[in-house]
Amino acid sequence: MKKITFLLIMSVVLFGCKPDAIDKGFTTEEIENIVTKAEEIVESSLSNALQAGELVDPNAIADGVKLLENVVSAEASGNTILMHLTDGSELYYFFVDNTDDRWFTTNETKATKSEPLKSKSQTNTSDIIKPSGSGKALILAPFQFQAKRDLETIYNTLQAAGYITESFIDQGADLDKFRGSFMSAYDIVIIYTHGGASSSNGVNITSIMTGEKVSDKQTSQLKQQGKKGWKTSKTSGVEGVFYGITPTWISETTYSPAYFKNTWIFVNGCKTSFWDNTVEGSFSKAFFDLGAEAYCGYKQTMYAPDVTRISTSMVEYFCTGLSFMDASESTRESVIIEKQSLLRDTIITTHSFDALQKNTSVPFYIVPPKGYQLLPSVNLSSINN
Repeated sequence: MKKITFLLIMSVVLFGCKPDAIDKGFTTEEIENIVTKAEEIVESSLSNALQAGELVDPNAIADGVKLLENVVSAEASGNTILMHLTDGSELYYFFVDNTDDRWFTTNETKATKSEPLKSKSQTNTSDIIKPSGSGKALILAPFQFQAKRDLETIYNTLQAAGYITESFIDQGADLDKFRGSFMSAYDIVIIYTHGGASSSNGVNITSIMTGEKVSDKQTSQLKQQGKKGWKTSKTSGVEGVFYGITPTWISETTYSPAYFKNTWIFVNGCKTSFWDNTVEGSFSKAFFDLGAEAYCGYKQTMYAPDVTRISTSMVEYFCTGLSFMDASESTRESVIIEKQSLLRDTIITTHSFDALQKNTSVPFYIVPPKGYQLLPSVNLSSINN
């Protein structure tokens, strides 16, 4: 009897606890087949709405998606369809191609233009907050091949402001570059990607996409390592399925003592600031909890060219020696946007651009204002010796 019991225990150890035996899941090819059919539903909904002069109903898209083979359920939230698949996994589908102008209409009564920057008073206090890390800036743009943004202007502006700037675009902006331990090595982190926000079973989730396509090998490794906060994601207008991340991923992959050091984080994507830093599930809260000082994002589904204009303006103003709050206010004043997406009967303006600071009572700068001088550091150990 003891021998039989021992053999049963060994069988569980050797075979029952292997991750592949517990959860093999769909292959990448099987997931892509589901996505292809979902894209057909979205394209049909968009075409019908344009012909009828109506808005696109995300719930109707979700109703069609949940009838697909291997889909258990589908929930609509703004620009996101959250699919629950029969293998127990989830798939985040950002179905609005924000580079496709068919999704956006411009209010003809107000022209899109830029206005000169209003003068801002410089701070008279020596009490300011600055990034206290490496003096480096990071640009991650996993879908540059689709959006074709003017990243060179951003890069050159940061360089001229004294920040050693590194950029990773397209597939170079892989899952590893989105680890908190990688990003925390920089004073400034600017991301251009696709994103969305959704609530499921009372849980708020903001998700953005990396430039790494889903592979069976990587998925198996992530499961074996027990990593949390990564998602399988898809966006319209781009072939393939990619890894996405949530605030949980940032928390899981940022390790002591390599926390963020008064970092400025700017996540350019749809609904990347749908919830503010008081809400669990928001990127701003996750980054603030780990040491970042300021966060920029967007509250609505945004048109990609408008995102480029807003982000370029914000970087330029912030690098002139304005405080974070003054730079963000100047951006809202100078970039005029008035559009409507086909998702909701609401107008998208520059006020969809969100700028949050953790310590609002003290001005935050990435370039010290004119007349400000950093106090020299003192090595106490050398004095004592």
